[in-house]
Amino acid sequence: MPRLIEKPTIVAAAGNKPKRIEEFVGRVNSGDELLSVARMRSPGGWIEPGQRPRFLEVMHVLSGSLRVEHADGATKVIAGQTIVVEAGEWVLYSTPDEHGAEYIAVCLPAFSPEIVHRDDSADAAPGAGSQAPRLIPLGTTIMGDGNKPIQIEEFVGRINSDDARLSVARLYCPAGWIEPPQRPTFLEVTVMLSGRLRIVHDRGTTEIAANQAIVTEPGERVQYSTPADEDADYIAVCLPAFSLEGAQREAGRA
Repeated sequence: MPRLIEKPTIVAAAGNKPKRIEEFVGRVNSGDELLSVARMRSPGGWIEPGQRPRFLEVMHVLSGSLRVEHADGATKVIAGQTIVVEAGEWVLYSTPDEHGAEYIAVCLPAFSPEIVHRDDSADAAPGAGSQAPRLIPLGTTIMGDGNKPIQIEEFVGRINSDDARLSVARLYCPAGWIEPPQRPTFLEVTVMLSGRLRIVHDRGTTEIAANQAIVTEPGERVQYSTPADEDADYIAVCLPAFSLEGAQREAGRA
């Protein structure tokens, strides 16, 4: 059955200023090594040492801006944009602007201090790299299924970035929305930003609210909906990437 993540674990962060990392799924909070999904809240003026992680990292900025230094220079990622950093590339993250940044970070495999490979200090010289991070400036709007229109903004995935490894999207669902049951062939992690979401499954019904998450494994029959009186805004991460064929929705049912 789907696993409810009732609250994240606060994980210690590196850098010159306190930064809040809320891990929903990963080695610490859920015991998952396959991937990690965390929400970062970084203050203005924060900077951490450079690093060469052994994981793919996708960061979607919710507010503020994130600066990513790499072998070819630096990239500024603003609210609504996403950046993809391949495993083995040298990068240095900071939030130099006054208001800092809030962003979602997805790591594949899951983040751990042992495989992040940080430099000895934030003043270390930039490391070599072979592939600059990919900035995704805009999402692709996909119309969802169900009895009411929903908005799906895919940032990384088969449609917007031609990536079949995983997908990262933000969904806006109105109150009273319900979609047909489905039995996806992919793992899905849902992190609630606001509102509530209901998931009907073989063992009953699970409801998640803001700052909670749920993990559904491949092959589980689920049906998503929102309460009659509340919208939902959430991040969905699928592994491998979402596709209509992989969702395996039941035709003619909602």
